[in-house]
Amino acid sequence: MKAVRLHGPRSFRTDDVPEPSPGPGEVKIAVRSVGVCASDVHYFLHGRIGAAEAVGPFILGHEFSGVVEQVGEGASAHLRPGQAVTAEPVRPCGTCPSCLRGEYNVCPNLLFFGTPPQDGCLCQHVVCLARFTFPLPQGVSLDEGAMTEPLAVGVEAAAIAGPLDGASCLVIGAGAIGLSAVQALRAGGARSVAALEPIAERRAAALELGALAAELKDAEATARLLGPDGPDVVVEAAGEPDAPQLAVDLVRPGGTVVLAGIPEQDLLSIRASTPRRKGLTIRFVRRYRHRFATALGLLAAGRANVGRYVTHIYGPEQTAEAFDLTATRRDGIIRAVIRF
Repeated sequence: MKAVRLHGPRSFRTDDVPEPSPGPGEVKIAVRSVGVCASDVHYFLHGRIGAAEAVGPFILGHEFSGVVEQVGEGASAHLRPGQAVTAEPVRPCGTCPSCLRGEYNVCPNLLFFGTPPQDGCLCQHVVCLARFTFPLPQGVSLDEGAMTEPLAVGVEAAAIAGPLDGASCLVIGAGAIGLSAVQALRAGGARSVAALEPIAERRAAALELGALAAELKDAEATARLLGPDGPDVVVEAAGEPDAPQLAVDLVRPGGTVVLAGIPEQDLLSIRASTPRRKGLTIRFVRRYRHRFATALGLLAAGRANVGRYVTHIYGPEQTAEAFDLTATRRDGIIRAVIRF
């Protein structure tokens, strides 16, 4: 089969690689749509993200949808050839203490698509665990199906933020993760949600999806609109070096900060005095656990719109162009999708 592989920073090639076959409890999927995540771009630019390094030819991509081609022995009865599906791009070990607690997202042995050593989905076929594979609801397109993954991250961020009924919330960054957090917070019962974003096209998307949208220069005024001493919850989804400090500065005393952004440098900088004196709760998003069903439920019920994320569409031969545009955030991009 054909696969787009990263051979080094900024170097993609289309290679012939062995086509996978499903084993027991697995499903083979013909890939149709792949989203380009900002975390993928770290590998494209630098060959690494934090301690994870892509060595040798490597297949990126973890946001995808496709069509079931083959179902392995003992796989879930809800899957059949020809179905449009998406899947959690994960393979937890199932035996470590984290997995036994149900916290497979922090499994130390977890294999995750597009994270070394596990190849991703920028290829014609992938094999996934059937129990993590989900049919797309009626009316959800394949491109929207690929956006289930960032929506699941937003659902995770909202879930760990604590009780949301009547809460005021602020999201820093209105890329696909930030927009997913906006929608998940609103669906979770938040009274008001605002988004801070420097790019005009992304502010427009946040406004369309139900948030008050403002520029970063208006951060303090926006926070005061949400509460006399700031919002109850701030979700940082920008991945910029100064965004975590801005989050703890803007949230109210006793509030909660959720850190979902991944900075380019593997370093987090927050003045210790701010969260200590304000008595803050700080939570980190580690992908998601059991959030795909919730995300797909929001799509099926019309309570989330991920089609709004897809601003640019490419073919596999244009992968480098899609990654470069994502890296530079030009042309109003939110998510580039590569169609196979």
